[in-house]
Amino acid sequence: MPKLSEEAILEDILYDIEDEKCILLVGPEIIQIEGKPIAKYVHEKILENHSGFIEYYYSNVSLFLFRDKNSKNRAAGRLKYIYPKKEEIKDGLLEKILQLPLPLIISLNPDTLLSDFAEKAGIAHQFSHFCFNGKANGQIEAPTAQNPLIYNIFGSIREEESLLLDYDDLFQFLGSIIPAGLPQKIRNKLKDARSFIFLGFDFNKWYSQLLIQLLAEKESSKFALNTDISDPQAKNFLIHQFKIQFLDKELGLFDRLFDRLEKEGMLRKLAEQVNGKGEAISKEAIEEVKKLVVNGELGKAFNRLEGLALHTSFHTEALLLSSRFNTWKRDNEAGIQTQSDANIELNKIRQSLFGLLEKINRP
Repeated sequence: MPKLSEEAILEDILYDIEDEKCILLVGPEIIQIEGKPIAKYVHEKILENHSGFIEYYYSNVSLFLFRDKNSKNRAAGRLKYIYPKKEEIKDGLLEKILQLPLPLIISLNPDTLLSDFAEKAGIAHQFSHFCFNGKANGQIEAPTAQNPLIYNIFGSIREEESLLLDYDDLFQFLGSIIPAGLPQKIRNKLKDARSFIFLGFDFNKWYSQLLIQLLAEKESSKFALNTDISDPQAKNFLIHQFKIQFLDKELGLFDRLFDRLEKEGMLRKLAEQVNGKGEAISKEAIEEVKKLVVNGELGKAFNRLEGLALHTSFHTEALLLSSRFNTWKRDNEAGIQTQSDANIELNKIRQSLFGLLEKINRP
């Protein structure tokens, strides 16, 4: 396979992004915590603090052997407390990833960092995950650059039963995802893609080769950025078998791609500071929040609004109103209020939210 120049690769990716035919896959090496890839950091914390649950850890495949089912469940329940929160991630790479106008980002990490950062930045998006136990995890719309999907293929820490932790999970995962376990709208997008970017992968791991085979169309272009592969024979196999191009870190292709998209005015807009008084909130974003309220999705509406208003003079008011809604939801689920009183309070919350949106919308 002839090797393309850096400039030719960049042009190809830019064209595919513009046509919404480029998919990004985010691997476990994407974030470093205490000098370690995020997956390794988390697994070592489990081994360090919860060794009583574990018979053995297969480090080369990142899978555990648990003492029993109860031990596995207890370890799974602790994962969400071990994975870092968005406040602990300072390198700015995730924000850059979210600014790329891509329709679909597939993450191998079960954390919700990408979605959390998107909420914080006021980026409208969908979030979902694969669940090999057959449970539905919500409806998704066809991914587009305007309504992108962040999809965790190895489950989510929000749902313990979706996590891939041991060989039993791996076998269930393979049995569920082959041949057509992914949602049809995702499969359509994958089939339509012309290029795939692999960012932060260890191609010595089993999942890397598996995902190339499962997700990337045979004739599509495949580029591995910010990654290492220590075994030259494995690298040679991947190059010839899957036609994947390994781009040296020194090329800085991701940063060059970001800079080109910025120059072309193609990057997604994050909430921006305006005259030192806070962030601008677009009329389009306000309409999105209103639509969520009208559709009865108040939880999503408040999440979206909190992200949009993060550094504005409206943030405190948004937080207080969101807290009021959460209190109503908790009391309603507990049956503390009569249905009549609950309905009256919910209508007041909706009216207050629409009032806040109108206040934000004033020039």
